[in-house]
Amino acid sequence: MLFILQMLLVGLASGCLGGMFGVGGGTILIPAFVHLFKMPMHRAIGTSLAVIVVTAAFGAMRCHFSQMVDWRVVLVVSIASIGGVLFTSQVALGMNGGLLQKLFAIFLFVVAIHMFFKA
Repeated sequence: MLFILQMLLVGLASGCLGGMFGVGGGTILIPAFVHLFKMPMHRAIGTSLAVIVVTAAFGAMRCHFSQMVDWRVVLVVSIASIGGVLFTSQVALGMNGGLLQKLFAIFLFVVAIHMFFKA
């Protein structure tokens, strides 16, 4: 029961932050899956991507009705993103989970510092 409650709270946090800032999948779910649910990094990434599909679909639909989606940008960026994710997910599968986790932490740190000083 506690595990289900934790999953619901993580999902709620991810959804709220996704709706507010457009983040949640990687920044909230992966750390929660790895540290709270003790998931291996590779599984956390795959699970996060699957959750993002559902979350993003509902968020995009809501934003579409408010005319906040530029579908031309969605089309072009999505095409490029598909190529990128197919290539890099294969690379990530060949990497050690610990190294992957450290690279992810460095990425989050660099983005946070950049955003902090540019705000």
